[in-house]
Amino acid sequence: MSHQHRSEIESDSGLTEDQIEDFEAQFAAQQTIVNLCCIPSGLAFFFIAHAILAAISNWLVNSDGIAGYRVPYQSVILWFFPGFGALSLCFEITLQIWALFVGQRVVELYSDWDSRQPKKSRGGIVYYDARKVLRGFALLLVFPIGIFTSLALNMHTTFGDDGIHEFGYAFAKQTFHSYQDIRNITLVSGAFDKHGKFISRPAYVLDFADGHRWSQANWDDSAKGIQVSLAAILARKTQLPTVDVESIHDLQLPARK
Repeated sequence: MSHQHRSEIESDSGLTEDQIEDFEAQFAAQQTIVNLCCIPSGLAFFFIAHAILAAISNWLVNSDGIAGYRVPYQSVILWFFPGFGALSLCFEITLQIWALFVGQRVVELYSDWDSRQPKKSRGGIVYYDARKVLRGFALLLVFPIGIFTSLALNMHTTFGDDGIHEFGYAFAKQTFHSYQDIRNITLVSGAFDKHGKFISRPAYVLDFADGHRWSQANWDDSAKGIQVSLAAILARKTQLPTVDVESIHDLQLPARK
């Protein structure tokens, strides 16, 4: 470290040069432990953040004021924010927890020391402030993902007594279709991937008189119980037969009125 830079640290921290050197010797021995502690910190954030998002989504979905059967949106969207958040915040969480035991001043010294350590890359050895990089990653990528995810928490479809209520993205006004507007009920067996391999993924598809199509595959089609419940509701509310097809590509839109 340059004399000027060390003087700045001494001024900010109130420590002498010898004390700073002692701390840096400790940091070199503690670096591996700190990095390993990022793993449980990231995992804790990952599962806690997901649990919170799932709880909020479940509360919103069940607060639409409509008596009926609810089909939530694809639950996979609730994993993106926790995943990217865990990657970008695990180091910061670890440092903040460590600061509870050793004080914020020591953690700031460690962060400064860590920023001056050589780090391997494909181009060789580089130097950068990992804490600042991860904070920037959290601000520029994770924060927007969190905003976009929050706007999708209310997305669901409720099969009520009077018809089908769809609640879309960004808390948009719901769309409604009567059961009498259904023209075709289709049970799609699955879909083909980009390599032409068939993937079994049963899902109901409803075609309406105005050309609108509701597909269970676009919502939460992960549970077999949803298909059983939808089958019972559609049999009770309509007199239409269910047509079985192999793929969604085998369907055609119904003719409009």
